[in-house]
Amino acid sequence: MLKISKLMLISIVFLSCFSIYAQTHVITMETKDTGIPMFEPKYLLIQPGDTVVWRNLDSDVSHNIVAEPNSIPKGAYLFASPLLETVGKEWSHQFSHVGTYHYHCHPHAAKGMIGTVVVGRESPLDKLREATSSEHIHHH
Repeated sequence: MLKISKLMLISIVFLSCFSIYAQTHVITMETKDTGIPMFEPKYLLIQPGDTVVWRNLDSDVSHNIVAEPNSIPKGAYLFASPLLETVGKEWSHQFSHVGTYHYHCHPHAAKGMIGTVVVGRESPLDKLREATSSEHIHHH
């Protein structure tokens, strides 16, 4: 009984520390002077428990964020935002699984609007989730 109590206490302390130090990171979505829409930064390294906020800076262009079904860690959930249609619109996602998450803006993926969030450390290829036959994939 005492061992279980110590384990529970250690777990509570660990989880409390984990959430105290969680950070929020901002990725902007904007069409640059070149006419190419992009995520800025395109690559972001964060820690488990951190939140990423995507913010649309375009007043006349809608963007969204869609996880690549075969390019996120096994055990992680797919994520997809609604279209962010106006300047200043935001959408956020908290990351808990360690690994690499590739994502894109669905309307602008063909123009190269893709990004990567790495949580803790990059995923080995054999640790990436496999897409199901019904999931849409954009190759990087």
